[in-house]
Amino acid sequence: MLKRISLEIIVLLCIAAVVWLVFGRHPVPQSEGETVEATPAPVLINTPLIDLALTSPVKVYSGGATTKQQLKLPATVVKDDSKQVIAGTRIDSKDDHPKTVTTVIDADTGESTTYVTTEPLPWIATDTRGGIGLYAGLKNGQQVARLQLRQDMLQIKNLHVGAIASIDQPITGSGQQDYFIGVGAEYRW
Repeated sequence: MLKRISLEIIVLLCIAAVVWLVFGRHPVPQSEGETVEATPAPVLINTPLIDLALTSPVKVYSGGATTKQQLKLPATVVKDDSKQVIAGTRIDSKDDHPKTVTTVIDADTGESTTYVTTEPLPWIATDTRGGIGLYAGLKNGQQVARLQLRQDMLQIKNLHVGAIASIDQPITGSGQQDYFIGVGAEYRW
């Protein structure tokens, strides 16, 4: 009876994890090279904009259309000479794709717009992420607890190379402790 209840709980947790992975993750990552207008931070959504008279000129990046094109901004921004780049930064993101965030000011209206561009994955990069986890499940029909350690080392586009180690400890019965240590590659999407 206890085995059946434990198995049902494990199955329900697995189903919940799959549902969360498919439907609960947000937002869906942009495509490589796609540039979209950034959404304001939640604290700014209902905050009104006010005019600010500047005592000195605004500093913008030189290069005009060429700089805007290199930042992969929309064609309408690249062609408009009144829109100039005032800031830009590159950030790493959880979906492995680095992002470039660029802020453009319209010299005619004083309005600024921020854009986010998803950059391509690097061909080769070091990867220092890792993880440790504790799991419960079935192995050869027996309930086990698994301790697992993963360390990434290298990224080649979507392929991640690293090391993994796990120990399986039987929870019930008289099974033997089992372990695995190895290196390998994993394709991520």
